[in-house]
Amino acid sequence: MQEIHRRVENVEVEKADRIWDESEVAEFFGYSKRTIRRWRQMGALPFVKLPSGRMAYRAAAIRQVVETWDAQTF
Repeated sequence: MQEIHRRVENVEVEKADRIWDESEVAEFFGYSKRTIRRWRQMGALPFVKLPSGRMAYRAAAIRQVVETWDAQTF
């Protein structure tokens, strides 16, 4: 988790407000898209379902999740 926290600190401000797709979230965490889907289904990651049916993730919301995970034992 500390490595993920370090990555969050390195997210640039302009990227913090970006919308990420599943691949970008997977790359950020260093896990597979399947893991990201599982976390989403568990309710661990906030997302928005687009009209196209794809899932979108606000980078700022993902950052908040990581900060919450860092404060807890995950």
